[in-house]
Amino acid sequence: MNIKAVLFDLDGTLIDSRASIIKSVLATTEKFAPGRFTYEGLAAQFGTAYVKILETLDEARTKEIINHYAIGQARSYAAEAELFPGVLEGLEQLNKQGFTLGIVTNQNRLLTEEILRLHNIHHYFECIISCDDVLEGKPSPEPITKAVTRLGLNENECLMVGDSHFDIMAAINAGVHSALIESYGKKQNKDCIPSYTFSSLAGFFDYSLKTFEKERLVR
Repeated sequence: MNIKAVLFDLDGTLIDSRASIIKSVLATTEKFAPGRFTYEGLAAQFGTAYVKILETLDEARTKEIINHYAIGQARSYAAEAELFPGVLEGLEQLNKQGFTLGIVTNQNRLLTEEILRLHNIHHYFECIISCDDVLEGKPSPEPITKAVTRLGLNENECLMVGDSHFDIMAAINAGVHSALIESYGKKQNKDCIPSYTFSSLAGFFDYSLKTFEKERLVR
C-alpha cells in the first residue's frame, strides 16, 4: 500500500461537533415538524447530509427550513465544536512526512472553512470538498472521487478517514482505502468493512505515522 494522500471527514473525525449539530437539526425539526424526530434517531444518522432530512419536512417551506437550520448551526458550531485530542500534532507530523491532506465533508463550505481557520488547521489541507461542491454527499462516492481527481492521484494512493459508515461506504464505492475512527463508540456494519479500524484519532495518527511512512520508504 503506497498511501500518498489522507482525506479526512470533518465532523466527528477531526472536530468533536456531533452534539452541536444534532441539537441544531433537532431544534429545526421541532419547529417545523414537532415530534417527528428524536435526538437518538438523528444521532444514529450522524455522518449523513442532514439537509436531506430537513428537505423532507415541508417541501413548500424548504428554503425557510434550511435557512433556519443554517442560522442556528452557525451560532453554536464555532462556539461548541472542538478539535479531538492530538489533531494538531497529528496533522503537523503527516504534513512534515510529505503526505497530501484533504477534507471531504458533508458540512457546507462556509462553516467548514470557518472552523478550520478558527482552530488554525486550514493551511494543512490542499483540497476541501464540501456538500456545496457536489450533487450528492457521502455515502455517494462523488465527493471522494472529486478530491482524488483534484489532487491528481490514483484511488489506491488515497486513504479516507471518517467516523461513520457513510464515510466507509463512500470510500469503498470510490475505490480508495478507508479508516474508521470510532469516536463515539464501536460501529459495526457488515455491509461496509473498512481497511482499518481505530478506537480514536490519536490511535490512527500513531499507526499511520509509523506504518505508512515505512511502506513508502520501502518502495
